[in-house]
Amino acid sequence: MKKFIKQKSHKKHKRAWILGVVFLLIFIVNLTSCGTDVPEESAPSAQDVVETPAPPEEPDEPTDEPAAPPEEPDEPAAHSEESIPAEEPAEAEQATVGDTLEVQPGLFLTVNEIRTTTEGFITPDGIYLIIDATYENTSDSDIAVSTMLNLGVRDSEGFTYNISIGTDTRGSLDGTVPASDIMRGEVAFDVPADAIIEYFLYEALFGGVSRWRI
Repeated sequence: MKKFIKQKSHKKHKRAWILGVVFLLIFIVNLTSCGTDVPEESAPSAQDVVETPAPPEEPDEPTDEPAAPPEEPDEPAAHSEESIPAEEPAEAEQATVGDTLEVQPGLFLTVNEIRTTTEGFITPDGIYLIIDATYENTSDSDIAVSTMLNLGVRDSEGFTYNISIGTDTRGSLDGTVPASDIMRGEVAFDVPADAIIEYFLYEALFGGVSRWRI
């Protein structure tokens, strides 16, 4: 009876050991399969991809050669010391007794001669200076002239003197010079006896003065 109980107890221990070995093998197998099964890595999505920024461009290295200086404007050529100065315009020839001047377009005046006198139906304050002159009209129309408006004399101090009718004169220099014709006459001026008369003058109505040194 004891032997039977002992054998039965021995069988239980043997069965338990076998089960333990089986469970151990199963555990090892499971453990091995868990360790070898590696999950596949999923490919990164477009959102997970981070673009790597391009590296900044490096500035060009300075060259050893210096930059060319800006071109300077051409300097004007220096004037030669031997350059000939510009000629000054020559002075107009001074008209005198006997000369003819164009006093206005188409009208010419010539001083023929000059004389003085103290005789007259009016006693002069000084002396009478009488000028003999001739108008020539080369235009196609008549031209009016006036001794009162156009003619005069001037002394060395700048004083001017108008005509006088206190003495006898020949001809006339007043009126109209016909086209393509001439007019000759005398005109008198009462001037101081000690005055130095320098010029006989013709003054145009619309500007311009012609003069004769006398």
